[in-house]
Amino acid sequence: MQIQMEEGTARVILMGDLSVADAAPLRDLLLEALLAADVVKLDLEAVTSMDLATLQLLGSSHRTATTSGKQLAFTNCRNPALAQARKSAGFIKQRHGCKCNSTKACLWVGGME
Repeated sequence: MQIQMEEGTARVILMGDLSVADAAPLRDLLLEALLAADVVKLDLEAVTSMDLATLQLLGSSHRTATTSGKQLAFTNCRNPALAQARKSAGFIKQRHGCKCNSTKACLWVGGME
């Protein structure tokens, strides 16, 4: 996990198997990115698996960004491991998402598609 700054945007690169064991360092990394930039892009291309705790943390981070007037977006996330994690968690069954979904970035309604 790392942050790269690109023209005022924080690009957070996540990789490997992400689970509850990674929650605290991932939370700290996401908070650091949100403090450093108004736009945060989570690059999920190298993620090989993700559990429910990680999905919940990403959802919480999206809500935090939105309520803080910042933008959090997901990039490079079309891979089978993420699709399976979202399906197992029930994220792809929702139609409206959360109340923070004005940009259609909510995990519940396609923010990872």
